[in-house]
Amino acid sequence: MNKIRQHRAAQLLSGLLMTAAGAAALAQSPDRVEITGSAPVRYDIGRSCPSITAELGEALATKVMMYGEYGVTEVELSIGPQGIAELQTKGGPRVYRSALRRAVRQLDCLDAYTGQRFRFQVAFVSEEDAQASQALAAKPGVLSIAGR
Repeated sequence: MNKIRQHRAAQLLSGLLMTAAGAAALAQSPDRVEITGSAPVRYDIGRSCPSITAELGEALATKVMMYGEYGVTEVELSIGPQGIAELQTKGGPRVYRSALRRAVRQLDCLDAYTGQRFRFQVAFVSEEDAQASQALAAKPGVLSIAGR
């Protein structure tokens, strides 16, 4: 039993020495900085693209009226120096997907938000349900598009 304790103590000491040696090696290279990850996702797309509701409404309302399919599409994008840099859409009616992507790529967003990532939802609703969806649209990150 004494030998087991000695062996465990030796393993612990060896681990501590390796950790200390690694920390000392890192401390010797102060000019190296590593940063990983991406910018946090924002949900206030209306701040960066102030006319988003009007722009998407104009681009999509006729299609919503024509096809009459309703649902919610999740959109994630990043704003680059030339406009919308990355764009992903998930869920919702497939019939609107290409029109939605095209409309989002043409959004007029402020340059101050270059490099930022945004996530929001576009709710496709009937004209009758548009009034009820106003409560949903008041939440950050939710836009409501009704057929006209």
